[in-house]
Amino acid sequence: MVTAVYLSDYFLKVVVGKPGSKKIEIHQAFQEEIPSGCIVNGNILSEEAVVDLLMKVWKAHGLSAKRVRVVINAMPITLRKMALPAMRKKELLQTLQRELSGQEQEDLIAYRKLSGGRKRLQIYAAAVPRAYLEKYQRVFQKAGIRPAQFLPSRICLEKGLSHVDVLRRGTSIVQVLDGVQLTSVLWEGKEAVYAAGTNIFAEYGSFQFGLEVARSVSKLMQFYLTQENGHGIEKVYLSGISEKDFLICEEAILQMVPNVSAFRLEQDASVQVRHGKALAFGTYLNLAGALFNRRNEMNLLMPKKKKAKKKQTEFWKYARMPLMLTVGCTAITAAFLVSNQMKQDMLDDVKRYLNDTNNVAKCQELDELEFENGLLAHQTMAVQYINQALSSYPEMNSSVIKGIETCAGDKVAVQVSSYLAKDGLLTLEATAEEADLNSQFVGDLQDLGLFQKIDYTGYVYLQADERYHISLLCYLKSDAGKEEVEGR
Repeated sequence: MVTAVYLSDYFLKVVVGKPGSKKIEIHQAFQEEIPSGCIVNGNILSEEAVVDLLMKVWKAHGLSAKRVRVVINAMPITLRKMALPAMRKKELLQTLQRELSGQEQEDLIAYRKLSGGRKRLQIYAAAVPRAYLEKYQRVFQKAGIRPAQFLPSRICLEKGLSHVDVLRRGTSIVQVLDGVQLTSVLWEGKEAVYAAGTNIFAEYGSFQFGLEVARSVSKLMQFYLTQENGHGIEKVYLSGISEKDFLICEEAILQMVPNVSAFRLEQDASVQVRHGKALAFGTYLNLAGALFNRRNEMNLLMPKKKKAKKKQTEFWKYARMPLMLTVGCTAITAAFLVSNQMKQDMLDDVKRYLNDTNNVAKCQELDELEFENGLLAHQTMAVQYINQALSSYPEMNSSVIKGIETCAGDKVAVQVSSYLAKDGLLTLEATAEEADLNSQFVGDLQDLGLFQKIDYTGYVYLQADERYHISLLCYLKSDAGKEEVEGR
């Protein structure tokens, strides 16, 4: 049995099963919520909290510390399929170092050979920041877990998709949602042609959520059309979302990309579930991929550093014994030169000083004062940091709302959908009877001076209310709302 584990920003996901090259068996699958802020975009910010969670989960479910495959977030990892001339391994690693990470030596380079002969090589290469990978290895080591493999999540996702039968029939787009991270894959036959990741800022179940998913589909469609393949894409498969969210995304995709059908990606026959419960296939898709065995797998496990053995020089080989004798004789001579009486006097003085009650009391008082000073300094730094962080946030107050309403006027109806304070991100939904009114509204907002950047979608005309709809993502400036907006 093999345990596959994945640390996303929100959940610790675990699958226990029997691996295989063509079929796998899943005997256990579950997920535990990760404390907020411990992991952000795959980066571990609180190692102790992650270690405690791993130890708790392993003990509660009786998991083995061996035969563990760790799937790590691919956001900070550079992945690329490359065609290179045939060369030796050392030269290949140097070439990949230059191509993937420039002259920096801080990245770990790994690759998997796809095909090759005497003249050409087809490889799948990865560049991973060493500090990023060392954190993962350190937390598992502290938790008493000994992983055998560290695998990029996108590689595992592509492995899992390669065993889904419906994807082998032509070209399609596959979208997998993991929290706020959306991975879009252009799939053709048995392999991924192109993959890209992005973050979804809209709330689940909202119309804006469906538009952001549909926009990712549209971008992949445009990329595919530029390749001049001669045929279009007719199917889009969504995974990792609920039935309600799927219906919203399906409607948005059909409006933005006509002649395309959307489907939910279901479990394939190559994955057999043995634990008696229905498996949420999209939730554990990359972990299922980790259980599929493959030759020459790309393993990001960093080898332990070997201590270099010092070579003895001819001089040290013959001079070692005389030097040791010389040092020994010198030490003995020095010992005889020191007066025993002087040693005894020094020892007596030290004992009297250490046993003096006044000195002991002063030492204890000094330790207590140093401890209190350390606490006060730590608290002062924390308060300064909090005040500095709060002062950098924009303020979403009545002056901002008044400025938006002034730009909207009487002919544009605008509604605030959401506001993310830490990023200063304000989501607006605007409608008007004429498309030009929406364009004028966007221009007025840009001239208002409150927003650092404004992203918006194209117009969507809805027959239900006979109005033009537009969604805007407005990023407030750091000084927004901190002074009254001047009259326009």
